[in-house]
Amino acid sequence: MSFDKRNEEIRKQREIRRDEGKKSDAKKRKKTRKKSKNKALPVVIISGLIIAIVLTVLSLTVFFKASHVTVKGDSRYETKQIITVADISSSQNMILLNKSKVERRIINALPYIGKVDVKINLLTSTVTLVVYETEPFGAVKFNDEFLLIDSSGKFLEKTTNPTCRKIYVEKVETPEVGKVLSFGEEGDMETLIKLVKTLEKLSITEITAIDFSNSSDIRLLYKDMQIWKLGTKSVLSNDEEIEYKLKFCIKESQSEEGKMGVVDVSAMTINDVTKYGYFREEVVTPEEFVVPPSLPEETPTEESSQIEESSDNSENNETEEDDESEEENSESSAESDEEQEEDTSNDGENEL
Repeated sequence: MSFDKRNEEIRKQREIRRDEGKKSDAKKRKKTRKKSKNKALPVVIISGLIIAIVLTVLSLTVFFKASHVTVKGDSRYETKQIITVADISSSQNMILLNKSKVERRIINALPYIGKVDVKINLLTSTVTLVVYETEPFGAVKFNDEFLLIDSSGKFLEKTTNPTCRKIYVEKVETPEVGKVLSFGEEGDMETLIKLVKTLEKLSITEITAIDFSNSSDIRLLYKDMQIWKLGTKSVLSNDEEIEYKLKFCIKESQSEEGKMGVVDVSAMTINDVTKYGYFREEVVTPEEFVVPPSLPEETPTEESSQIEESSDNSENNETEEDDESEEENSESSAESDEEQEEDTSNDGENEL
């Protein structure tokens, strides 16, 4: 029995040593694999960076060229004209294409295009220009013509017979097609745009004229029958204030449908509910909607003073000449009287 026990212990010790050997071998192999991975990692990273750089360079220089340019959307301009203005060459890389610059070029050069979306398809190498046309909102009086503008204030073109609502302003600066029109004082165009957008928001489409020429009395002509007096420009700089006044005006006009008159909301303000607007009946003539401002008194210039002096001198000369001619006439009449007296005296002597 002792011999069998000894053999059993020897066998267990051998198994233990064999297991310990396997564990040590596994640890050695694991360490070896870690070392090989650590050595391969930098190689993989560097290779990935090189591949990424090569692909980037190729995509920016060789691939993704704008081979095709197409136009979508309704417009009065021809497709060829829009593509020419966009100025996108066939060698243009679509990834580097500046979309905002393309949009600005088209909108500035072709005024009746109000918005442009530039879409890129890398798979088909196609740039698509989606254009949206703008419409005239109003016609600004300028000398003997009218300047058509859209709801953003952009100058579209000149005309002598506008079909849209007329807008009367002061001090219109030299207009440039495709650019926002400038007039009056600083901020006037922004206030007008706010007014326009509020009219569109409230779906008020029957305003036939806007008088923006007097900073203290902004007026709208509704259906050529009623005048809406909104008040000063400073009050209209607030969107909520504009909407508050316009809502009252449209409500009053609808309740007084068919009547000529004035809706006066110049004293109304959203911050003071004690001030009311009102409607009063009176004859409204569209032709007399805009009251021309009183002309300032002219200050005399050097030329005008010289002209006045010359006119005064000429008048004085004329009066002097008249006096001299009167004196000569009086002298000649006196001489003729003396001659007549001498003749009568001679006739008396002859009779004697």
